Amino acid sequence: MFINIYISSKNFSSIKNFINFLNVLSLSKPLKNKLFLKYLKIPSSKKVFTLLKSPHVNKTAQDQFEFIIFSNKISLYSFKTSKFLYLLKKINLTLFPDVKIKISFFNNFKKFKEKKIQAFELNKFSLKMLSSKLHFNHKMKSYLKLLDIYGEINF
Repeated sequence: MFINIYISSKNFSSIKNFINFLNVLSLSKPLKNKLFLKYLKIPSSKKVFTLLKSPHVNKTAQDQFEFIIFSNKISLYSFKTSKFLYLLKKINLTLFPDVKIKISFFNNFKKFKEKKIQAFELNKFSLKMLSSKLHFNHKMKSYLKLLDIYGEINF
């Protein structure tokens, strides 16, 4: 299932650490080859507000404060969605409490299918078969996986 995760925080380093942690988590043994990640940086929003010190209208006695909200978007495909969402919730509650997470599921499958068909165009890939080798080599297996994915997308 395709999941879009929007993360935001006032602290840029916590977002960076969260993304690095997700990257390491996706390469770990239990989740290896079960997650495909793509990152997109969303422009940060800056909020400035002014506070008057005096109760009277005196423009010179004022303080200005600002805070910046940094945000990123992570698009991923997960084979085990419920397990990943449970893991994401536990990670957010225990390790990254200052990071706000908003999760949305990808629902425009027709547009996604068109993009993936263009990405998996079979004319881009070539396979050299050697007549001396009777068993499948690594390139042959990867090419067959590619054909399998292409068939699942088309039909």
